[in-house]
Amino acid sequence: MKTKREFCPTLEDIQNEKIQKLAKLLSGSSEKETLSNILEWQDRNIKYWEERQAIRQTLLPLICIIIVVTFLVIRNIGIREFLIKSSYPRIISILPFPFGSITAWFLLWFLLLRWFLLWLLLSVLILGIYLLVVYRHMFRDLDFGFKKLLKLAFCETIAEDLPVEKILEYKLAVCRDYAKLSAAILLNIYPEVYFITIPFHVATAIKIGEKLYILDKHLPILTLEKWLIKYNYLLKWNKPWHKHSYKVYIARMEMNPQGKPINVVINEYSPNKHPQPKAEEVQEKIVEKSLKKLSKRLSVFFKIPPEEKIEKTNFKHEIFLRNFIVYLEDDEIVLESLFRLLRNKIESELCSNVNKIIGIEIIPRDNDIILAVYLK
Repeated sequence: MKTKREFCPTLEDIQNEKIQKLAKLLSGSSEKETLSNILEWQDRNIKYWEERQAIRQTLLPLICIIIVVTFLVIRNIGIREFLIKSSYPRIISILPFPFGSITAWFLLWFLLLRWFLLWLLLSVLILGIYLLVVYRHMFRDLDFGFKKLLKLAFCETIAEDLPVEKILEYKLAVCRDYAKLSAAILLNIYPEVYFITIPFHVATAIKIGEKLYILDKHLPILTLEKWLIKYNYLLKWNKPWHKHSYKVYIARMEMNPQGKPINVVINEYSPNKHPQPKAEEVQEKIVEKSLKKLSKRLSVFFKIPPEEKIEKTNFKHEIFLRNFIVYLEDDEIVLESLFRLLRNKIESELCSNVNKIIGIEIIPRDNDIILAVYLK
């Protein structure tokens, strides 16, 4: 379970010079531009920190396994076998009862604890060497000294929370780091931000009108309803999501009488109403309408003439996007971010050949889509 300290930025984070510059840089002429800019910037510039997440998920279970194995070994090794196999039988045998047995058990615990600590130390050493190898590019890219690299490998990778200064420096993040970074930027633009938590995950949100829009690591932006449906589907929970499966927190700047920020206050927030999945026929209409809008927007962006005809001889390139239908919402903020997601996918695959595009078609396949791009 995540603590609020892990994902809520401090006043120092929000007033960080780099964060304030980013807020100015990414502020758009409308809310859909501002929110999409922030999420697209993260998508392009911050890489997911696989090692930090893996250690978080495996280190505690590993320690628990070692403790359980040690307990089972102690339970199953008899005092007699220990006395026979140990190097201390003569010392123990001359001690009167019950001091001999007590000493034997003490030595047994001592030997097992010694091997436990040695094994744990070896594991940490191997892990540290692995992380140093993984982070070796820091020497070149960020001009890291060896001391700083050791701190990154042994301290900051397993730290509970990181300041945004470090996140921006390393350009690496896990979900709680992304949430803190997004919130720090947003609190330089908006008076309050929200955090949505589900088991093992957290994301930042902003409230516009009566809707909560979720900024979760990468494009697209989702409404709360769609975000919950997405993670219900991806995590394969047996029970449908409901109001008890997530928590919402609100963070605001606390001001002094002179109007200067002095603290960041975070409290649990109860929405007036909890989102409910739309009826199937309503969702089908939304999907159809949204796909048409996205196709038209892509055609305009890539300057495809409306009269352009696609022939069978034209080269067709297909881009598969999993669970894309789940994201669709007839909402200008969501559609703006979805458009950017599709645009970036096309540009990353075609590079400079985007000027050869003569047609784009979005083909739904269950919850997925195929983005068909036709070239001259």
